[in-house]
Amino acid sequence: MFRFPAKPRKDTDEGVFRVSCIISRLTRFKFYLPSPFLLAIVLVFVVLPLVWPESDDPALSSAARTVFNLEADVTSLTISADAEHLAATCRDRPLWVWFQGREVNWDETLLPEHRPGGTRSLGLSPDGMTLAAGNVDGTVSLWDTATGKNRVNLRAGTEMILAAVFSPDGTRLACSSTDSRIHIWDLATHRLPLTLEGHRGPVTALAFSPGGRVLASGGEDQTVRLWDMENSRESAVLHGHKDVVLAVTFSPDGELVASTALSDRGVQLWDVQKKESRAILHGEVSAFTCMAFTQDSRTLVTGDEHGAVRLWDVGSLKQKTMIPAHEGWVKGLAVSSTGETLVTGGNDGLVKVWDLAEVSGDRRR
Repeated sequence: MFRFPAKPRKDTDEGVFRVSCIISRLTRFKFYLPSPFLLAIVLVFVVLPLVWPESDDPALSSAARTVFNLEADVTSLTISADAEHLAATCRDRPLWVWFQGREVNWDETLLPEHRPGGTRSLGLSPDGMTLAAGNVDGTVSLWDTATGKNRVNLRAGTEMILAAVFSPDGTRLACSSTDSRIHIWDLATHRLPLTLEGHRGPVTALAFSPGGRVLASGGEDQTVRLWDMENSRESAVLHGHKDVVLAVTFSPDGELVASTALSDRGVQLWDVQKKESRAILHGEVSAFTCMAFTQDSRTLVTGDEHGAVRLWDVGSLKQKTMIPAHEGWVKGLAVSSTGETLVTGGNDGLVKVWDLAEVSGDRRR
């Protein structure tokens, strides 16, 4: 118990003294408040937090359905379209793969560390049966998620692989590295038929359009580029970011590309057909680190530097809800195409699986 020396009480201070006594009984601190100003400070910062009820906002009280503790900084995660396969990796650690079936609740397979320095990017094929791991040594390892066996290692250089993504039909794999190039692999032959060049510096993010005809890329050169995959050429260079691009993603209807960059304090929404900015979603944090659209293209889910996951209405550009999901950065985020499952990973070493309907507050979904 703390005891503060009480000053001699004057009759004019009797009201303040009485309130001070009440606070003393509530908080078990013995003290005397000499002024209404100090009284207000104590009321706001000491008493109210003790007696005020916790918020009933479901966004603040939502709990993850499943939590995996990887005990190290999560560097990448991915989920299959049907939400049955989930994969994640940590800095300088092995790969984790989880399978969830009708009678199985997230059966875990641990893939051994297979490359010096580990893995920095992951991608799952649309059917969830193949995991692509982009490694620090410049290789992309393809794994069978059912058996846990390494099928093949693809190499196009020696630079760190920063992003890896499958085409929607599962026939191609795009990967990018710190050498500014984008490599497109034919997965039937494991050959490299196409290399895209245009970025000036590392290519940090990749995303295929829903039909697979357009590839979006973001880089350290502060640009987002659209690539015509039918003609193997660059179709647009989008300017508007002021720092390295951290993430790009297409809306499921194919109309928008969303991108975010370090220190931009917002998300750019680009019109795919017009190849120009449609809107900017302004946020209250310096960096949105990752994002994904819901299946109806009406909601954008973002992760940020403060560990929060936020849901935004794409039409109004207003925040719908917020979840305090992780301690530190949200390092990865994915939404299943079923529209039911959200997964997040963070600096705190946790991978969390959320019920998207519960998170959004829409129980009718």
